[in-house]
Amino acid sequence: MPTYVLSPDALQDLQDIWDFIAFDNTQAADQLEDEFFKAFEMLTRQPRMGHTRLDLTDRDVRFWSVAS
Repeated sequence: MPTYVLSPDALQDLQDIWDFIAFDNTQAADQLEDEFFKAFEMLTRQPRMGHTRLDLTDRDVRFWSVAS
């Protein structure tokens, strides 16, 4: 099964998001964190998921929302 590796910057971003949400609601922060990691696992199985945004970049980058 494919795996993924998060960079130190990405891990810090996830921590910052968790801290921001947990200030008001730790349960919501935990739930969002779980959703992120489920999304990472799904993307290892279907790496071309998402859509391109040619208005932002001409690189082959895919965009896909996990939560609002």
